Amino acid sequence: MNHLFLAFCSTIPVLPFLINSRKKKHSFLLLSIVIGIFIFQNYTFTVVGTLATFLLIFIFLLFSDRDLIPAFIYSSIFFLNNLVLQVAIAPIISILSMKAEWWMIVLFQAGFYAFFQFFLSKLEVWLYEKYVHTEIVKIMIAMSALFGFLYSIWLNDLPGINAAESGNLLRGTIIAALCAVFLFLLVVLFFAQRTISDRTKVAHEKAELKNRQRYYQELAKNAQQIRNFKHDFQNLCLGMELVIQKGQIDEISKYFEEYIKKPSRQLSTLANNLSALEKLTSVPLKSLLYAKLGTIDSKSVHLAIEIDENIVFSESYLSNLIRGLGIILDNALEELAFLGGGELNIGVKQNGIDTQLVVENSCRKNLPPLYELQSVGYSTKGANRGLGLASLENCLSEFPFLLRTQILSGQFIQVIIIEGSETK
Repeated sequence: MNHLFLAFCSTIPVLPFLINSRKKKHSFLLLSIVIGIFIFQNYTFTVVGTLATFLLIFIFLLFSDRDLIPAFIYSSIFFLNNLVLQVAIAPIISILSMKAEWWMIVLFQAGFYAFFQFFLSKLEVWLYEKYVHTEIVKIMIAMSALFGFLYSIWLNDLPGINAAESGNLLRGTIIAALCAVFLFLLVVLFFAQRTISDRTKVAHEKAELKNRQRYYQELAKNAQQIRNFKHDFQNLCLGMELVIQKGQIDEISKYFEEYIKKPSRQLSTLANNLSALEKLTSVPLKSLLYAKLGTIDSKSVHLAIEIDENIVFSESYLSNLIRGLGIILDNALEELAFLGGGELNIGVKQNGIDTQLVVENSCRKNLPPLYELQSVGYSTKGANRGLGLASLENCLSEFPFLLRTQILSGQFIQVIIIEGSETK
């Protein structure tokens, strides 16, 4: 029983380090990794347990959407953190050993390691993402983390091999072999990361080109609408002249309202919306809005767009933002099609350091409550059909997104909040 308790406590520090980078959908993998680390650390040779722990952490970070090199760095840094914490906790343990029970000391040690592993991993991830951008710096950090990891093995896992010169020689041989293996692994990871980055860049450029083509097509389409209106307007004026010649005031008023004032108002709205969309600095986001809003029937749907200038959207989250906003717009347009018309208001606002994207549309009065709309598999089109709010929330579940949904006065309102965005 005491052995199991000690073994469990020795595994605790790994858990907050992994939770720092986990996703909800990876909870089963997280549990499997922790169990694997528990088994390898406590029921195998110490070096094998350490190497297995490194590999399991590395695998989990890869599944948590980390790139290859950062996953390697964070997996190595875990053991460097342990070395630092060993030095920090040693004097405390020596004091506690004279006054506390053994199990209290073990629990304190496990809690100490768990808390500071979580704190240090948070700090290290923040520093890496904020300041490390070039490949040479990444490689230097990876090499430093690797040598620190090997030093941890030398210090903690090979102290029993100490039979004079032969013991030191064996320890040196083991470390040299591990160094060669991990250096080879690091080189492989580096080239694999570069290949993946090149392919991702090519795919991104293709998607960007496609978005620009769609954007220019929508611009041409709207320009053609304006040209058509100008052409029709000349004919309408000729028709107006004939009505005026008849001298019938009621007929003149009706003709003016139906054929001149109403189309002129629609043209003005179209021009204002086009002008608002031009404030967006992101071409993919702009092309998405052009493509979705270009399908609206302006005679039945009143569209209003309000966008603040110079809002910057980071490439790191843009793909998820476009997917999420696309789902929201599709749902809004489907609801307006079901109603046969209504209002659609779109806003992109800067609120302090946060950016808010607001989509507000008319909705039916008998919509189910929000908790039902947000359940997995639910769609107003039927069970397991369409893109419900559950899939939307899954798409926008990661930082920096927050999703707010409410139904108010016959309006369905959804707000995507991007935390920490900045203007140019």
